[in-house]
Amino acid sequence: MGGLESNETFVSLREEAVLFSLIGNFEYTWNLIGDQVTTELFQVERHRDCFESILALFAKGIHIDPVTVLNEMQAHDATLWLDSIIQRVDFVPALQVAHYVAEMNQIHQAQQVSEFIEQEKNVRKPPDDRISALIDLLRQVKPEEIALERAQTGLACVYQDILDREGEQDEKILSTPWRELNAMLSGGMRPGEMCVIAGRPGMGKSALSLCLARHFAETGKSVLYVSLEMSRPQISQRLMAQISGVPLGCIRKNQLTHNQLGAMRSAIEWDYDLVFCDHVRTLEQVRSMIIRARAQNQKIDALIVDYLQLFDGESETENRQLEIAKLSRDFKLLSQQEEMPVVILSQLNRSLESRKNKRPLLSDLRESGALEQDADLVMFLYRPWIYDKTESHEETELIVAKHRAGPTGTIPLRWIGETCSFIE
Repeated sequence: MGGLESNETFVSLREEAVLFSLIGNFEYTWNLIGDQVTTELFQVERHRDCFESILALFAKGIHIDPVTVLNEMQAHDATLWLDSIIQRVDFVPALQVAHYVAEMNQIHQAQQVSEFIEQEKNVRKPPDDRISALIDLLRQVKPEEIALERAQTGLACVYQDILDREGEQDEKILSTPWRELNAMLSGGMRPGEMCVIAGRPGMGKSALSLCLARHFAETGKSVLYVSLEMSRPQISQRLMAQISGVPLGCIRKNQLTHNQLGAMRSAIEWDYDLVFCDHVRTLEQVRSMIIRARAQNQKIDALIVDYLQLFDGESETENRQLEIAKLSRDFKLLSQQEEMPVVILSQLNRSLESRKNKRPLLSDLRESGALEQDADLVMFLYRPWIYDKTESHEETELIVAKHRAGPTGTIPLRWIGETCSFIE
């Protein structure tokens, strides 16, 4: 951009043009740039003084013009200087002034980042902490723009998008391994959605999430699987069991037949974009991984987290319910910012064990009602055999308890314990 010169003359002229426009036509200019311009953007001290004088007049409800500004600035001995601006600066269209303010913001943001990097040179911190601190700074210096759109424009975009995709499968939708669930979800999970999979211990949440991750990868998606529940070797053993069909118990005990070894050898050829991580403890560490991947042109299409309650809170509060609520909200924002589905596993309150009917309810979500509020999709995993050994060991209910964009219901699945898999 041609207006980002650091030359002091250009900086001074740009700032003077903004001040001239505010003094000459305050109401119109302020409506255009008032939410973007601050005192810190003015690098020249006298310009900062002038802008503060304009703000002071505005706060007092006094009409802003060259005379009132001069009177307000008497203490700064700026009469001759302001006179020279009024005589020297040509009329500048308000839209051009908005452009100047945007450039001033960019220069100010670049200076803040440079100062931060300079300060961090002599500070000993782990790399992830440095990245997190820089991310926090970038959020402050460059907040997301609030996009406004007329309703009619949005309707037209929906219609045009349907025409563009007529007869084609939406590539952004991530199908699941289960056809009945896909039908209920109108094809599968979508970017920007947060899905919660919850259940009591032993129901198979981790196994179900690994089935999802494997299927996402096999359909051409890049998947980041973050586990605080299992180590990478444990996850890899389960994945090997799913792909090869060799019982997990045989793999763990190293008691394998010739045919099973052959099946495992063939499974090694499974080469899809699924990445395991077992060493993070905070959401910021997860966010840093995603940002680093994007910087290396490695887009992540889906994030799966096992499980929420094992994450450390980043605030100093001792209220775990508030920490979980913040984590829930932050994961939802992450799904929207990175435009990918985020699947979060969660525990359920043990209070349901005291009920006669132990099928989970939304009120059973552990430690936070925020999960229910933030999630676009809430699914419970329920296996009756866990509570009643006369029931089938395989019978499983995947209960869709909340679906923001469609119907709810129960999907019947079968639990294959030997390979830790769920099938229809």
